[in-house]
Amino acid sequence: MITPTSIKHGYAFLRKLPPFKGWKLPAQIEAKVSNDISEYGSFDEPDIITLSKARIWDVDAMLKTIAHEMVHLYQFRCKEEGEPPYHNTFFYECAKEVCRELGWKEETF
Repeated sequence: MITPTSIKHGYAFLRKLPPFKGWKLPAQIEAKVSNDISEYGSFDEPDIITLSKARIWDVDAMLKTIAHEMVHLYQFRCKEEGEPPYHNTFFYECAKEVCRELGWKEETF
């Protein structure tokens, strides 16, 4: 289920929804798949989203992880990364907005 194509389709779908549609994210990303059991996904500059097929088994987890990495992509574009692992106030404010708009619980995001 986790393929570069499914990641790109998930990204394109989420990009059309609030709050992402107002963030002016790139139309295209580079999508990669890992087998890393230590993380669900990652964002790398400038526009690479990687998901782990070792941690993600369903569509809900896939979309949440893509959305999570889209927040990191937005952080990068706004120059608000801060220090690793980049879960700073800016990230949490954006994540809260994403969860509110998409009906997700913040604790599972």
